[in-house]
Amino acid sequence: MQFFITGAAGFTGFATAQYLLQQGHTVIGLCRNDTQAKRLQATGIQPVLGTLETLAETTIPHVDVVLHCAALLGKWAPYAEYEKVNVQGTKAAIEKAMAIGAQRFLHISTDMVLLNDADICNATEETPLGNASYAYAKSKREAEVLLQSYHSQIEIVILRPRMIWGNTQNPLYKSMQQAAETGRFLWLNKGRVQTSVTHVLNLAAAIELAAQHPAAAGQVYHVADKQPHTLYDFWQQQLATQQLRLPDTSIPGWMARLMADCIEPVWKCFGIKKAPPITRMAAVSFSRSCTLNTQKIACELGYADIISFEEGLRQMKHH
Repeated sequence: MQFFITGAAGFTGFATAQYLLQQGHTVIGLCRNDTQAKRLQATGIQPVLGTLETLAETTIPHVDVVLHCAALLGKWAPYAEYEKVNVQGTKAAIEKAMAIGAQRFLHISTDMVLLNDADICNATEETPLGNASYAYAKSKREAEVLLQSYHSQIEIVILRPRMIWGNTQNPLYKSMQQAAETGRFLWLNKGRVQTSVTHVLNLAAAIELAAQHPAAAGQVYHVADKQPHTLYDFWQQQLATQQLRLPDTSIPGWMARLMADCIEPVWKCFGIKKAPPITRMAAVSFSRSCTLNTQKIACELGYADIISFEEGLRQMKHH
């Protein structure tokens, strides 16, 4: 099959592209600059220079599947910036998919579309969308709603991974690595909340299934590794592969959420560009459990993990 991937130079897009190439597929990747283009080309990806904003004018050959990985995440920015990338960018991507005659559009969403200020336990695809107002969660939720209006025009599959991991180039890992190196970190609720996690290669395998399987058209699927973990164990074991460790200091989750509720409005009121010491989304994400039920993708598409947690850690240690 022929794939066009937005965000091909990012952590998820690049790893998925490499997996798809190994499976014999052709991959074209959208990237922002010549440096990224050279990196993609060196690994067998056909680079196309452009952005989501310029996608309508960018020349892209016909492909079978458009995989939309590009997204704004982890940046302290107003909602308008998130909406521009995550909602309008999704619109640009699916419009381009239809313009070049792609049969299927795969959208990488997130568990955050379910987010409320409460634990999420064994959530299925039937679990209602949340109402969190955090910029990332809200924008990804609105992107899913936007896609509903295109179902009669192109085959759409939405995948919702949770806490993607897999190597030290992961932006979230890098932030935790910095916290471990500086010692500036506080656990919430001692890190004992339960979380589903998704190895990037397991996500890539799910993407290939979602691209090929006839039953996937029009569906939403949760994608996660077989076993959930506590946040504490998940991060400490990853960091241990690089001889690092986070401090054990912890505060109650309710306290962190209260602090974030007080701090964020002040930052926004004064237009402070630097991120606050804790955001509301981070406070909720690190103090509330979130586990996903993956029976639907297993039963309908035959999905199963292709890499275990232990093997993922071994690969991190040796690369």
